[in-house]
Amino acid sequence: MASTAQEVLEQVLEEGGFVQRGIKSSGLIDESNVKNAATTDLRYGHLFNEKEGPVVDLIYEVPSQVGGNDIPGTPAIYFKVLDNPTHETITKLRSRVWNQGRTPTLWIVTSRNVLIYDSYARQQVGESDEIYLLERFILEEFKSIGDQLHILNNDFHKKSFDTGEFWQSKYGKKIKQNQRIDRAMLNDLSKAEDLLLSSFKKRGFMAPTDVAHAILGRSIFTSYLADRGILKSAFFEERYGYKSFKELLKDRNATYSFFWWLRETFNGNLFPFNKEEEKVNESDLDIVNAFLTGVDMSKYPHIRQERLWGYEFNFIPVELISSIYEMFAHSSDSQAAEERSTHYTRLQLVELVLSIAMDGLRSTTRILDPACGSGIFLVEAFKRLVWMRENEHGSDYVIQRDELRHILHSQIFGIDIDRGAVDVTAFSLYLTLLELDPDPQPPAALKFLPLLPSDDIPYEAPNLYVQDFCNTEHIFNQEEPFVNQGFDLIVGNPLDRFK
Repeated sequence: MASTAQEVLEQVLEEGGFVQRGIKSSGLIDESNVKNAATTDLRYGHLFNEKEGPVVDLIYEVPSQVGGNDIPGTPAIYFKVLDNPTHETITKLRSRVWNQGRTPTLWIVTSRNVLIYDSYARQQVGESDEIYLLERFILEEFKSIGDQLHILNNDFHKKSFDTGEFWQSKYGKKIKQNQRIDRAMLNDLSKAEDLLLSSFKKRGFMAPTDVAHAILGRSIFTSYLADRGILKSAFFEERYGYKSFKELLKDRNATYSFFWWLRETFNGNLFPFNKEEEKVNESDLDIVNAFLTGVDMSKYPHIRQERLWGYEFNFIPVELISSIYEMFAHSSDSQAAEERSTHYTRLQLVELVLSIAMDGLRSTTRILDPACGSGIFLVEAFKRLVWMRENEHGSDYVIQRDELRHILHSQIFGIDIDRGAVDVTAFSLYLTLLELDPDPQPPAALKFLPLLPSDDIPYEAPNLYVQDFCNTEHIFNQEEPFVNQGFDLIVGNPLDRFK
C-alpha cells in the first residue's frame, strides 16, 4: 500500500533525527507549541493562522546554546506536506517562504518524493526547465523514500544542522545567500534610486536623493497597506479608476492625488512632500512599478525581465523592511548600500538580545533605545510588550487599537543623531501599529499621531528625538520620562554609531 504524504513526513522526521522514539526534538515547532514563547509566536505564529490554511506544517530551529525560557534558535527548515502539489502551489509556497526570509531550506513532502529547496533562491520568469530547476533551486530530491532516505543521516540529518556541518557540505555551499530577500531588496532599491536620479538629471533638474527616497518609501508603505488588505482593489477602483496601486502608477496625476490622500489620512511623520516632486513624471513612476512588480532591476530598462514572484509585504517582517530601508536611505550610491549591509543589526540578534533583556519584565515596561537607527529594537520590543499584555490577560484577550496606541506612545522611546534614521523608526513603528491592529479598517480611522516633535500636538512629549543621547542640555532631558529617568529598560546596539 502506497504511503501518504503525512506518513512520508513521519519517516523523514524519524530517519533525519528530528523525532527519536516518538519524542520530538526541542527545535521542532508546530501549531501546538508555537505560542509557548514570544519569539516563536512572533516569528511564526501568523504562518499557522492564514485563512487558506497553514503556510507550513513544521519548523525546525537549531536550539540555542544560551540557556533561558525564550532564547531563540536558528531557523533551519520549513516542512510542508502537500498531497497533490501543482507547479502553482509550489511556486506560491516558495514565494511566501522567500519573502519571509527566515529559513535557508524548504522541505516539500509528498506521497512520492521529498523536495528540498534553497529558500533564498529567487527564480526568474522563464526559468521553468525541469533540469535547470533541479540543478539551481532543488538541493536534493528523494524519489524512492526507502532507498534514498539514508542520505539524511549525513548532510540533511538534524545533527548536520545542529553542528553547522551542513554549511560546509556541497548542499550548504549551494545556498544562494546573495539572493536572500534582504540583499535582493537592498539591491533593487539602490538600482531604482540610481535610475530615478538619472531620469531626473536627463530632464535637467537635480532633485535631491530625498525625492527618490520619498517616492519609494510611500510606495513601500502603500504596498504594505494593499498586501495586508487595508487598501483593497475596490478602494483604488472607486476613487481612481484603477484596480491596484501598481496600475495607478501608470497615471502621474492619479498617483499624486492618492499620495496626498495618503498623507492626509495617515498623518504622522511620513515622507513629507518636496517641491521638486512636481517634476516627477510617468516614466519615473514606471521605475517604481518595476521594482514592486519584481522586475530584475539590474537589467531594467533595457530588458524588462520579471522574476517569478515580486515582494509580498504581508509576509516580509516589518523589522526586515525597516532595516533594509535604513540601509538604502543612508547610502549615497549602490556600492555604499552594499557595504552597509555588513553593519546593520540583524533581526535574529535583536530577538536574542530582547529575549534576555525582557525576561521577567511586565507589559508596562518603559523602553528606550538611545541609538535607535532604523528602530528594529523598538519594533521588536513593542511587539513583545503587546504579546506580554495579551498573555497576562489570558489566551482569548486581543488588544484593540486604542490600547496598542497607548502602549506605543507611553512605553516606546528612541533617540538617534541621524534624522533619516529617526524617520525610518517612525515609519517602522507605524507599520507595526497596523500589523498588530486586529481590524485595521476603515483607513480613515487609522490616522497616526506624530512620534517626533510636532506643532500639531505641542502639548504632547514626543517618543522620538533627533539628538545625541549624550547631550545633557538638550530639551529631551526636560521632558517625561527622561527628566525622571523613568525607563525600566535601556537597550540597543550603539556600537557602530560611536566608532
